[in-house]
Amino acid sequence: MFLLLLLLLLLLLLLQYGQGVFAPGIPMGDEGMYKCGHNLLRAHAKTYQLYHKVPQAKLDNVTFADAARGKVGIALNIEYLEPLTEAKEDVAAANYGLEKNLGWFADPLFFGDYPASLKSCAKDVLPSFTAEESKLLKGSLDFLGINFYTGKFAKGSATDKCSVETREQDVNGKDIGPLAESSWLRVVPWSFYKLLKYVQSRYDPKQIIITENGVSAPKEDSMSVQQAIRDDFRVNYYKGYLDYLCKAISEGVKVNTYFAWSFMDNFEWREGYSQRFGINHVDFDSPELTRTTKDSGKFLSKHFFRVGRGGGVGARRPGGRKPTKETPKAAKPAKQQ
Repeated sequence: MFLLLLLLLLLLLLLQYGQGVFAPGIPMGDEGMYKCGHNLLRAHAKTYQLYHKVPQAKLDNVTFADAARGKVGIALNIEYLEPLTEAKEDVAAANYGLEKNLGWFADPLFFGDYPASLKSCAKDVLPSFTAEESKLLKGSLDFLGINFYTGKFAKGSATDKCSVETREQDVNGKDIGPLAESSWLRVVPWSFYKLLKYVQSRYDPKQIIITENGVSAPKEDSMSVQQAIRDDFRVNYYKGYLDYLCKAISEGVKVNTYFAWSFMDNFEWREGYSQRFGINHVDFDSPELTRTTKDSGKFLSKHFFRVGRGGGVGARRPGGRKPTKETPKAAKPAKQQ
């Protein structure tokens, strides 16, 4: 039994309490964003302790002994950052960008405190943990969930160590990958591999669950059902990303469960029904909301999932896709100070 305590989308804190463009729509800038994240972490740590440590705890008439068989984790949304060039400021920007986003939440959960780089760059708005809170936070997860979709280039500044400019084109103006329907999402399979290697090297989690991975196919919402279910764009996305996922696993990354996003077309935040991520098509104009399996769903069923038999990475069918052999060199993660 799994208990996924918090599905935490890092970007949403910026949009909800930083810029205030997502519900609850409170524009408090960086101070509000970091305060919200701080309280989420404190709540997570206390709930983890309640679930695992408090004797005779009862959850909806389930005894502690029964409940303790579950696992508590957190899901973090992250984009991988690749240095734009080999210049030291670009390498530093990529490392800081990962610490600023992923490390903002992962470092307290694994090490008990925020990354030193974040404490330096956000010292005026980043709250601090007490010694008791730090002790409670460290190790307060049984698995790490990762929502992953894309990667970007990072450009730094020779004069500002806290500057991280993200780009979707390299120095020659070449796109990092094909653009999906979502303006923020480009298809960058190798970035999945690099992110997983980074996570394993920096945190060495007990278990990694890919809680979301998928893509919105371009113009799919304006297609007929028969056109939309022939979703080669999405099939190729999954082929590339799952190749690199399997490669990472073969090299010791502890992923054992994978969830594609999403099972069917759904309501995508402010975009409503206009961006389709599903491996099953939903006809929103039909009174019955008719579902039709897309080619991507058939691909995953044939090559990756064992439908009705547990599923997940460990259940990949023999003869499924094999890892790609050639991979760009992974960035070396900075060590926690």
